[in-house]
Amino acid sequence: MEPHIFRALASYLRRENLISHTRIKVEEKLTFFLYMVSQNASYEDLQLEFQHSGQTFHEYINEFFNIVPILASRFLSLRTLMSH
Repeated sequence: MEPHIFRALASYLRRENLISHTRIKVEEKLTFFLYMVSQNASYEDLQLEFQHSGQTFHEYINEFFNIVPILASRFLSLRTLMSH
């Protein structure tokens, strides 16, 4: 992913209050999620790569899975889905 796209996505997630800063910034949470999805990584893989606990990854990755329906409703239309 291009850096400017990553920054824009992180800004959008923050601005729309979909993902919020906690002790870990939105950008880092987004990095965890994108790494997991792109590498088909497990929580154990994330622990080795990023040095956080499994509980941390479980909590923050679930944040992203919870907003998928919101993002889908905002960016996908039924017509778009039917044409593919």
